[in-house]
Amino acid sequence: MKIGIMTFHRALNYGALLQAYALQETMLSLGADCEIIDYRNPLMEDLYRVKSYRECSGIKERISCVLHASSDKRTHEAYEKFRRDYLILSPKMNLDSKDLSSCNNEYDRIICGSDQVWNYRALNFDKNYFLDFITDRDMKYSYAASFGVDTIPEEYYEEYRRLLLDFSHLSVRESQGCELVYAICGLRPEQHIDPVFLLSGEMWAEKMGCTPPQEDDYILVYSFELTDTMKRFISDLARRTGSKVLVFGRSFKKILNAPYENIHSISPREFVRYFFNARYVVTNSFHGTAFSILFNKEFYTELLVSSNQVNSRLENILKVMNLEDRKITETYEEDHLLASRVKWDEVNEIVSAERRKALHYLKSLAQISPGGTETIGRVM
Repeated sequence: MKIGIMTFHRALNYGALLQAYALQETMLSLGADCEIIDYRNPLMEDLYRVKSYRECSGIKERISCVLHASSDKRTHEAYEKFRRDYLILSPKMNLDSKDLSSCNNEYDRIICGSDQVWNYRALNFDKNYFLDFITDRDMKYSYAASFGVDTIPEEYYEEYRRLLLDFSHLSVRESQGCELVYAICGLRPEQHIDPVFLLSGEMWAEKMGCTPPQEDDYILVYSFELTDTMKRFISDLARRTGSKVLVFGRSFKKILNAPYENIHSISPREFVRYFFNARYVVTNSFHGTAFSILFNKEFYTELLVSSNQVNSRLENILKVMNLEDRKITETYEEDHLLASRVKWDEVNEIVSAERRKALHYLKSLAQISPGGTETIGRVM
């Protein structure tokens, strides 16, 4: 069984690459011949490429280019090295939309997902991430695909309906995604955990070279936006615990009242290792929350405020894992939040149950030939 994976493997985003790697490794472990289709969406390529000084417009952009050129180059190199070392990419490299039709003869089945591959606001609603280039419906599967939002304008319904009904089997990541599919198509898809959960914390530690454990006394901050509430919380946590603070990202201005160090230009492998060795994690990232759970870290998550429609990802994972009390709110009570401890035995059992459910679905995908009788997640 030869399987292709269609996902956001070209993004300069830790979670995007790590979920792609996890799904690849899982399919290989189930006996499939698996590779990631090396599709290059033009918008994504342009979004993440390093601009030259001549391409920059305006004083601020040019200053940023000068200050960050070296760092940006190291970041790109770190991601490219991870792709070379850890991802099995299709032999046909740099595929564009015209090249994808050849996949009809290259694979027995193709999986799209996970990540926000079905977000109409991402990458100009690229239909290739719905496998629109595949002519045989029986080849088309999704796994933990995410819409990235909890509502979709009705003017998109007709096109979504056409694309989704052409899948053989549907699997989404969030409960909100299940409701969207039902509203659009009248179908109830399977719901499965993000691919990073397919590998246990122990497996991640081994594969990313985290062993032996070297837990350090630091608070790891991985945030897409540092709100005043999060800044105050981090400072309170540092004061109460005496732990140093490490912040993913780069900044030339002071962003916290507590002393801190910046972390930047690292590889996805190093990203995982920072989570593995942290004592505490403060984040508003889905995959930051996911790796905190996998490594059983005392973590705190704040929902995004500037783009609240995408909070379905965070709300869903916290609800599924029964960890909604880890949310940081504007009115958080310091004594209550910092004193609470996660019941990891209960959480780990939930993760294990969700993993078993997901592996059952993927095993049926990997081992039954096209035209078989499997019914898990089937679109009737």
